[in-house]
Amino acid sequence: MITTLFLVAVARQDVTFEHKAAPVPVVVKALSEAVGQPLHADGSLNLDYVVVRFDNTPLEVVKERLGQILVATWRDTPEGPTLGRTSAQQAQLRSEYVKSTAERIREGLAKLAETEPPPTASLREAVREVERLRETPNRWQRVQELNRLAPSHRLAVALAKDIDWTTIPEIVEFLPIEFMLNPTRLQRPLGRNTGRLIAQYNREAETHRKIVREELAAGQFWWDPIARASQEIGPSDRIGLVVRPAMGNITIELVGLDQPVMVNPPMADYTSATPIEGLDGEYELSEQSQEFERVLKSRSNPGTEPIMMRDLLRLPEVEPLAWLPSDMLLGVAKTQGKDLIAVLPDFSSISFGAAPRGSQSVGQALAMLDMFMPLRITTDPFLSIASKNLAADHDWRCDREALGKFLRVANEREPMLGDFADLCKGLKGQGDGFMAFMLMSLVMGDSSPSSVLENLLLLKAFAVLTPGQRREAQGPKGATVSLPVSVPQLPAPFRDLIFRSRALLLPFNELSEPSEPEGPAMKSRILSTGREWFERSATTVYGNGLPPTSKLVFQVENVERVVADWGPRGSYLQRPMSPEELGRQMVLTARFQTNSAPPTKFAVVTVERLTISAYLGQEAAMQWIADLGGRADPEKMVPLDQLPEAVRKAIDNELAKAKDIAPSSDKPRTGPP
Repeated sequence: MITTLFLVAVARQDVTFEHKAAPVPVVVKALSEAVGQPLHADGSLNLDYVVVRFDNTPLEVVKERLGQILVATWRDTPEGPTLGRTSAQQAQLRSEYVKSTAERIREGLAKLAETEPPPTASLREAVREVERLRETPNRWQRVQELNRLAPSHRLAVALAKDIDWTTIPEIVEFLPIEFMLNPTRLQRPLGRNTGRLIAQYNREAETHRKIVREELAAGQFWWDPIARASQEIGPSDRIGLVVRPAMGNITIELVGLDQPVMVNPPMADYTSATPIEGLDGEYELSEQSQEFERVLKSRSNPGTEPIMMRDLLRLPEVEPLAWLPSDMLLGVAKTQGKDLIAVLPDFSSISFGAAPRGSQSVGQALAMLDMFMPLRITTDPFLSIASKNLAADHDWRCDREALGKFLRVANEREPMLGDFADLCKGLKGQGDGFMAFMLMSLVMGDSSPSSVLENLLLLKAFAVLTPGQRREAQGPKGATVSLPVSVPQLPAPFRDLIFRSRALLLPFNELSEPSEPEGPAMKSRILSTGREWFERSATTVYGNGLPPTSKLVFQVENVERVVADWGPRGSYLQRPMSPEELGRQMVLTARFQTNSAPPTKFAVVTVERLTISAYLGQEAAMQWIADLGGRADPEKMVPLDQLPEAVRKAIDNELAKAKDIAPSSDKPRTGPP
């Protein structure tokens, strides 16, 4: 028997290809067309946007590097080689994200501990040193330093350091995590050393109170800020930490004392960012990037230019928030003659566009971005850049098809509440909502998206309603949705609204006639996070289950509001307000001498008001209010004296109240507005 062996030589195929940021399936499809071979990527990579460049690179190397950077695997399918992420790889990414976030929190807390106040014996000297800040215009720094000297600040840092952050399976940007003594099911326990830390605090607080009393008796009234944060914690007192992760930062609040304590671990010191080496080179910005850069830096947008609008409406094939980094990274890769694979978070453009073009290198921009979201970066043998946060359930990207549909509506008419709700169906959390509404602001100007962002929890709850319930919400009685007793059975948007917003429980009689909300943000009835917080926190009171007969009532109505033109530096105020609030904002702007010029043109607009009331059993209630829409035509804005009489009088009344109040200082402001 004769056996013949045939050796088939497969010619190596080299790839020269580049693509600006787009979803992985879109990029792989374009790559497939470029090389003339079937290549695919499955839905597990829809949320990952990549920028790629290959120059005479073997196709097999291209595939290998894509799988490596994306933490994904190529598998054979009837359609051809397909790139996808397995459940095991997804779990790995999720675990890495939690670990990296926990490490950053620990590092920030360690930096805080390094700057702890001096021993109690020298407290008087320390306070007097802080008081010397009176001689400088930076009074905000003085307040911060005085707060840092309080023993409760040191307790907050110690309790936070005592928590094992790696045991938290999920850290969602902008949504709070509560750590309490005797926690409910929706809370987490404080660390093992809580008792010892409280005892240590009580010893320090007793000595501090004695010193404070002596100083106050001697007329040294600047001790008052730390006097309120040195009370004793008794055996029956309930304290805890409310942790609020945000974009690149975190806030820790000690609650349960009469005076709440806020701690901000220095997780991102942007001024000391060291440029990442090996990422220098020239680049040119495309027409789209130049337009995006202009809009990003203007801080005010009367409407989107045709170039921007054209490409925004092509979603999801394009990634507007990655236009700038796409051009910059591709330019550097070409200059250095290297291949490139970059997977960046949506908000990368904020960092890349933070400084005028030419004033920072790509290495500097990436160093700043790394502080927001830790990156994995290599420069040899090719440029690879990827966020350490590739887990889809923590990703900042939203449903681009839903966003594209919304933008098309916004290009034709004023979006309605239903349009916002449909968009929110595709949002997984707060982070992707932030990015969605940043894109919306490019189309709609600054008046509406900021209010939508603040009210994202309300919109996601409204999005749960059926079309019939939405119609009922516009009637006089509103739409009623009964709530299950079991917290895990609550739809996630309802659960977040009730237990993860800052709204607190109220008696029914306080809910019957809500007062005018301050701006378009949710009706929160925010109280001090001191001792009273525990009596009115839904997480503490109902964290183990809701009372029977609990329900949500949704109501939608049209109300009149006023929009003012605050100029480019006042874009954060460019939203519909009640005449009373607008008058108060005009007073505050003048009194605190902000950079915003007083508005000279105004318009009356109609907004949709969404009110959600939660009736929890027969005893307590919560309420939120959001005002949506209200774009004003710049051509139809008029001076104050041409507004309707009732509106003008309401504004004038607020201005009249402040006529005898002089500005707080002749020096420029240094604190928050």
